[in-house]
Amino acid sequence: MGGRNQLHLEYAYAIISILSSATMWACFRLIKRHGNTPRANSYMTLSQIAIGEGSGFFRFLVLRFFPPLVVLTGEAAILAKWKSSVNQQIICLSVSALLYVSLSYVPPLIRGFTFGERFLSLTLILAYPVLAFLIGAMTQCIDFSQFAPSNLQTMIDGIWQTFITAIIVITFYELLRNYPEEKYIEQDELYDRKSQIVTSKFYI
Repeated sequence: MGGRNQLHLEYAYAIISILSSATMWACFRLIKRHGNTPRANSYMTLSQIAIGEGSGFFRFLVLRFFPPLVVLTGEAAILAKWKSSVNQQIICLSVSALLYVSLSYVPPLIRGFTFGERFLSLTLILAYPVLAFLIGAMTQCIDFSQFAPSNLQTMIDGIWQTFITAIIVITFYELLRNYPEEKYIEQDELYDRKSQIVTSKFYI
């Protein structure tokens, strides 16, 4: 009986990790910049940061790291509420971070034109698992369970509401920005990146 309960807990841990990574990815897609002009709720792209264009580096860091920090802290709180060990929490948080970077930052690492782009992608790929490990290690001295929902049903309802809301917002955002004057496709982005590189080299 104890073995079956342990197996159920392992499945629950896996589901929590997947949901956490999906939530972080949804935030990433929601904030991700699509046009040439950065909005108040968007960050500079890796290619723009790499060639030194713009001055949004602080915003770039805040918007890329604050949502994952909140999600990973929430995941740690839920795991602590379930009386998981420190090692289990570190593993679950690390898995969430690795799933997130595999969706969000491995493709830019592969498609990067310059060393700067690839270096930034690689830095972010390494930074998120480190952040997850640090949060997991902090559970040894901080009781994260106080941030967890009061009961399982409340937690499940909250996760689903947040996840569904994020998907709906992203869907409407993608639909509304596809007017002729707002449309921005990957081919345009590829052309812009090449133009940025050529312009930067010309000035150098």
